[in-house]
Amino acid sequence: SDITGAKALTKMPNLFKYQNEEGKYINYWAITSEGAPILESFADIADKTCMGIDLSWYDGKNNYTLSEAEDLYGFAVLATGMTFENETITLDKDITINEGDSKTWATEAPKYQWNPIGVVDNSTYTVFKGVFDGNEHTISGLYVNAVYNRAGLFGEIGSSSQIKNLKLENMKKLLLGAALA
Repeated sequence: SDITGAKALTKMPNLFKYQNEEGKYINYWAITSEGAPILESFADIADKTCMGIDLSWYDGKNNYTLSEAEDLYGFAVLATGMTFENETITLDKDITINEGDSKTWATEAPKYQWNPIGVVDNSTYTVFKGVFDGNEHTISGLYVNAVYNRAGLFGEIGSSSQIKNLKLENMKKLLLGAALA
């Protein structure tokens, strides 16, 4: 099938809604003014949360290449409803989310916050079961300010998943307002 970009979301109805405790269906997604899908919980802070979301790399096949920060944000969004089991995500260059020194971010937050891959909130997340190959590249400038336990590049990875050939640097993780790393 030929599924690309934002069209991919329309082919995955299980990503759009979840059933709450009262049995009502609630949407996960909102659409930005530019027509890009974004998690509903981020819609009101989209400009502060990320620099943009690009899903054009997603073609419904098993191997994907991420080149820009927007691709990485797009992957994080798709991973809230997809495990990527038997699929490989590969970086083809270094990606920087925020510039500056992460040592100062506990008191002065950087421009963009990172939402861990696969996490919607503390009780709603998808376990990543694929392969993430950094291809000897670096992801830098991650800033996670979370009220949930799953806080890092990934929210949670499965026992069959692989995260390899990746360097993370210049990052800050705050949990419930307390600096952890």
